[in-house]
Amino acid sequence: MRSASRDVVPTPIRVIGMSSDGGLVGSGVTSLTILGLSAVARCLDILTNAISQLEWYERRGTLDLPLSRIVAQPHPEMTRRDWTSYVVASMALWDRSYLLPTGGEDSEGVPLNLLPLDPSMVMPASIDDGLRMVSPLPAAEYWVNQTKINSRDLVILNRSPIPGVSEATMGIIRLFRTKFAEALAADNYSSRYWQAGGPMDRALETDANIPETQAMRLSEDWGNRRSKGPDHWPVLTNGLKARQYGVDPTAQSAVDARKELVADVARAFGIPTDKVNAPAGDSETYKSSEPANMDLWRFTLSNYAGAIQDAISSKLPGGRRMYMDPWPIVAPPTATLGQYYQLATGGKAWLLPEEVRDRLGLPPVEDPEELNPPAPEPVAAVGGNQNGEG
Repeated sequence: MRSASRDVVPTPIRVIGMSSDGGLVGSGVTSLTILGLSAVARCLDILTNAISQLEWYERRGTLDLPLSRIVAQPHPEMTRRDWTSYVVASMALWDRSYLLPTGGEDSEGVPLNLLPLDPSMVMPASIDDGLRMVSPLPAAEYWVNQTKINSRDLVILNRSPIPGVSEATMGIIRLFRTKFAEALAADNYSSRYWQAGGPMDRALETDANIPETQAMRLSEDWGNRRSKGPDHWPVLTNGLKARQYGVDPTAQSAVDARKELVADVARAFGIPTDKVNAPAGDSETYKSSEPANMDLWRFTLSNYAGAIQDAISSKLPGGRRMYMDPWPIVAPPTATLGQYYQLATGGKAWLLPEEVRDRLGLPPVEDPEELNPPAPEPVAAVGGNQNGEG
C-alpha cells in the first residue's frame, strides 16, 4: 500500500483585488499580485523612470512660453515626477489612465489640477449610443467608486486602443492574464521549493499491507517532522521508502522555462528582453546603446509620452501645447554627436556657446569671452645675439 503526502509548507498569500478586476481574481492575477514578479516590477521601473525624467515645455509653434499651472505641476500634492510615474504605470498595466480635473480653472479656463485615478476603480456606467460599442469612443458615464461622473468631466489617456476590445476588458493585465498566471505559478512553486528544502512532491511507499488509519498516521507524522524544517530528518518504519517526484526548478530545463516566462513578460510591456536580464532570441549583443535607446523610445516610450502630451495640450488654449523632450533618452555620446554635426555642416560652427551650455545643463555666463581670455603676447628677449648668447 502507498501513502502520499505533500510537505507542510506555508502557502503563498495572494492579494485579492477589487470585483472590477473582471474575473482576474480567480487566477490570482491582479495589479497587486503581478507586482510580485521581478520582471513586471523591472518593466514598470524602466517605463516610469524613463518618462518621468523628461523635461516639460510649453510652446506655441516653436516659441517657448512660461509654464502654465498644470504643466509646471499637474497636481499640487504630487511632484511632477510622481504624477508622471503614476500615470505611466496606469497606462502600462491598464492601457489607459483617467485624470479628474479638480480645484477649478484659471482665468483662461485651464484646470488647475489633474488628479490621477486608480483605473481598477473606474468602470463604464452606461453607453448612450450603439455606435460606441464598435468605436473607440469612451462611455458616456463612469463609476468612480460610488460616484457617477460624465466622461466630459474626465481626461482619458489611451496608450494603445485595440479594435474589438472594450475599455472594460482592455489592459495588459487582462490581455496577458494567462501568461501572468503562468509566471505567478512558477514563481510560487519556486518559493515553496526553497521553503521546503527541496522537492515538495514526495510519496511514502511500502509493499506491506498497511491499514488506512495507520497509513494516514504515518503520513501525518512525516508531514509534522518535515514542517520543522529540512534539517529535521523523519524516521521511516514498516519498510517505508521515500520517493521524490515532480518538477525540480533548479534543473536546466526549468531554468530555461522561467527565463522564457520573464522574456514573455518583458515583451508584453514592449521592453527589450536584455534589459530584464533574460535575452531570448532578440539579443542586442551587436547593437550599441545609441540605436537601442532610439528603438526603445520610438517603439515603446513615445506611446506613453505622446498620450500625456495630448492630454495636457488638450487643456491649453490659444494654440499652446505641452512638449516632452526625449533628449536624455536618445542623446548619443558627445563625441559621436560632434562628429555627425561637423560632417553635416561641412566643418562650420552650428551652435552658439550659450546653446551648448544649455544642452549640457550648464548655467549661462554673462560674458562668453571670460571663458576665452586673449592669448598672452610673446615677450621679446632683451640683448644677446640671434643664438641667445650674451
